Amino acid sequence: MTSDSLSSGVQAIVLVADDDVAVRRSECEILEIFGYHVLAAADGDEALRQLGEHTVDAVVLDIKMPQRDGLSVVRDMDPTPPPPGVVLVTAYDVSADDRRTLGGRVRRVLQKPVSPASLVEAVADAVTAGRNGE
Repeated sequence: MTSDSLSSGVQAIVLVADDDVAVRRSECEILEIFGYHVLAAADGDEALRQLGEHTVDAVVLDIKMPQRDGLSVVRDMDPTPPPPGVVLVTAYDVSADDRRTLGGRVRRVLQKPVSPASLVEAVADAVTAGRNGE
């Protein structure tokens, strides 16, 4: 299995935002093993701050977080330049209304617990989408 980061020769930057320290660390470690440069955030506010400070290719967001949840982070992401591809990770269902509202900004919704293979595949897709402005 290869990541877009490794196959393109340009290291992709991924922001992982999850309030669960163990989940956040695990996702970061998995993505680093596959060659991604990973930034981490403990909540939605921190995620938006990091998005304002760094250019990232993809974002992995937990939906349920204190302060600002993952859905509001997606809604509040600056659309210019084209925002990074987004992967939502959740133990909860995402309503049809939320899916419609978020539109094409979210590449995938993964249900917890997420397998390493599913995470890497979804992030590779999100990186490609982010880099292509999809």
